[in-house]
This record gives sequence, C-alpha cells and structure tokens, in this order.
Amino acid sequence: MSLLAVTANAVGSISRAESRNELSQALNDAVVGLGFQTYSLAYQRPHALEAVTAPHLTTWPCEQDGASDQASARIRDPLLDYAVTGIKPLIWRSGSWKSLRNDRYFPCLHSFEVRAGLIVPLPDRRGRIGAITMLSAQREDYPEEIAEAGRIVALAVLVRAGSLLPAAAAVPPALAGLAKLSPRQIEILDWIAHGKSNSEIALILGLSRRNVTYHVSEILKKLDVTSRTQAVGIYTGR
Repeated sequence: MSLLAVTANAVGSISRAESRNELSQALNDAVVGLGFQTYSLAYQRPHALEAVTAPHLTTWPCEQDGASDQASARIRDPLLDYAVTGIKPLIWRSGSWKSLRNDRYFPCLHSFEVRAGLIVPLPDRRGRIGAITMLSAQREDYPEEIAEAGRIVALAVLVRAGSLLPAAAAVPPALAGLAKLSPRQIEILDWIAHGKSNSEIALILGLSRRNVTYHVSEILKKLDVTSRTQAVGIYTGR
C-alpha cells in the first residue's frame, strides 16, 4: 500500500473514532502503518515538563516511573527538547539516540531497543506545547515523506481529540471548525497550506479539479472564513 493510501486510511479511522479508546487504537494503527511500534502524544500543555511527562495518549510505560528526578532528566534529553521547541517534523536514527543512552534518559524505555524515531512538534498560537513522538525498534531507513505523513496523522488526532478528550475545553474555537472537516478536506487543506493550487491538488490526489474546488468551498464554509489564506491560518495556528 502506498504511503498516501496509508495516510488517508489512518486519517479516516481517526476521524471516525467515537471514544478515547477508539482514538487511541486508531492512532496506534496509524503509527504501526507508518512503520513505528510505539508513540506518545501530548498537546496544549503549558510547559515542557508537563508535555513530556503527562501525555494525552501513549503506549509508553513511562507514567509508572513518575519520580521527579527522572522527569527532569527527560527534559535534558536533546531529542525531547526538540519535541517541545522544534517546528518541523524530525526523523532521527540510532546514531543520535545512542549518543544519549544514559540512565537519566527514558528510564521506562530501556527495554525498547530504539533504532529510529519521528518527532512532530505541535505548538499552538497561544504558546502551549505539544508533540507526538513515534519510535521504532525494527528499522532506520525511513523516507523523508514519512515525516509529513506523521504530521498529517498528528493533526487529524488533534482535530478529533477536540471533541473526545478531557482537554477539549481548552481547545481554541477554530479547532471546533476543523473538527467539521472530512478526512479528504483535511488532506486538501494541508496541501493548500503547502501552497498548492486546486489544479495541483487534483493531480496529487487523483481527483477532478471540480471536485477539489467543491471541497475548498466546503472548507471555507465550515471554517466560517472567506479566503484560503484565512483557512490556512486556522489550520496552521490551531
């Protein structure tokens, strides 16, 4: 299955989740589909320590080792520092991980022989911190396109989480508008944010230009905006 198909299927499953457990399972399936085995997701946390130590969704056992000295050590890990300070998705490989192998770092993951990982920072316009980190013990050779696919999956989770998870009350009103978009419309909006025209998006997604134009019109209507620029502002600012 192509990466595009994997990503589209993942976004569809995430958008159909009706409970926290279903969302967690859909995200887990997406992570596995992208070639990773475990993940941790936090968003809209007020500071770095909470973003790292209090994930909203995770398959890591770290919540069981909650000693404050271990929590502080995680913040000193440069990879986790990137998760809370970076902007673009980052694929990293075993060389960078091995240089950090120390009892201070990730004490709960010592039994997981990490070979590579993907970090997608998820800051918001209000300065709150978030990220999803996916880890792999099976491979290192991830194409750069995986980073963008991971970002699309993470954004789809944020949209769905706005109506399912306890932190929903803290979600900006714009996120509620994003939650109205279909998986296809999220995908199209993401390509608009990358500067693609309707014709280019139609070619990329294998759709007719008329179909893309219809979806763009629906996106603007659901977000209650009048221009593509405003829609992108809501999408990228969350």
